[in-house]
This record gives sequence, structure tokens and C-alpha cells, in this order.
Amino acid sequence: MDRKEALLRTFKDEIKCYLWSMLVRKEVMQESFSNYRAYEDYATVFKWMSHVETVVRLRTPLYHYRQSAASTLHCRAAQNNIDLLNATMERYRLISDKGLLREDAETVNGIYTRMLIKAAKDLSRSSYSKGFKIYFLREISSELKKIHLSSSYRHLGAKCLLRYKLIKKSPKLFKSIAEKSTVFCLKNKNICRNLYK
Repeated sequence: MDRKEALLRTFKDEIKCYLWSMLVRKEVMQESFSNYRAYEDYATVFKWMSHVETVVRLRTPLYHYRQSAASTLHCRAAQNNIDLLNATMERYRLISDKGLLREDAETVNGIYTRMLIKAAKDLSRSSYSKGFKIYFLREISSELKKIHLSSSYRHLGAKCLLRYKLIKKSPKLFKSIAEKSTVFCLKNKNICRNLYK
């Protein structure tokens, strides 16, 4: 695939940005890794994609990746939410600053909006203090207000659209509702807890 398709598919998360899952030419790696505890490859590999001419994707498993319950991502540290949020914003800034994917701006904006809303929900349910959560939720709200969506319902769907409108109007109320709706996620949390037993 060409650069444009590779960037769009990577932004959609159809191409995962795990460094261990790819071979990259040395001249493509122009930027150093982003300074995050987790998701550093999520931001950096996307930058590298902006330098490629062609990406070849193989579906043949050529690497055995050993999962560890004690890894940075599997510990579910609250910091991971912040790192993912910052890495996502870094990806979007790259697209905006370099004028990439202009023909797909509506799609990119829809994806970015959904990512920010998910980050806001995850952050609200994290163990951070109330003040810390509100600070970042206001940042997300401010970022959402900058994004243009011609048809927000078409890009977001009903549940996400409700969250979108709520966080833009009141980050505090969004936090309160997201925290209280955590009870519906307990089944999934139990599945994750039992994953490494």
C-alpha cells in the first residue's frame, strides 16, 4: 500500500504500531521515540509512516510475542490512559501540521473524536484524583471543540454522540456519569483478571 493508505489504516488502528511486529528501513526512522511510559511506539511508528513510500503487510505469523501479566500495558496503570491520550493527540497534530490525509479529513476527525471520548471515559474511571481527572477532561473537551464533524451522528453513533455532547458541555458531569456507569464494565474486568491464571 502507499503512504496515504498506510497512514489512514494506521490511524484507524487497522495496522498496529507494535515495534516488534515490523521491519523498518533505517532511513524511515527519522524521529526518536516519544517519551511515554507506554504507547511510545503508538506515537512514534505513526510518525515513521509519514516518511514511507510503500508499506507491505504480511499476515504470516513470523514472530512469537510472549505475553506477560506484569508488562506495562497489562498492569493497567492509570498512567497508561494519559500516555495513550497524549500519543493520540500527537498523531493527530502530525496529520494537521503536515497537511496529511486532507481528502480523508472527515474520516480522520470522526476517528479522532471517538478516540478522545474513549480516553475521557477511561480516564474518568481511573484511580487518579478528582482534580487531575477534571484537568485532563477539560483538555479533551477543549480539543473536541476544535474538531469539525459535518455529521456527528454518522461518525459517532448514538451512545458516543451523547458522550461527545456531554463532555463538551460539562467535563465534571461527564466524569460523574462515567464513574457511576463503571458497574456495567465489571464482567469485562473479571475476564481480564482471569486472563493470566
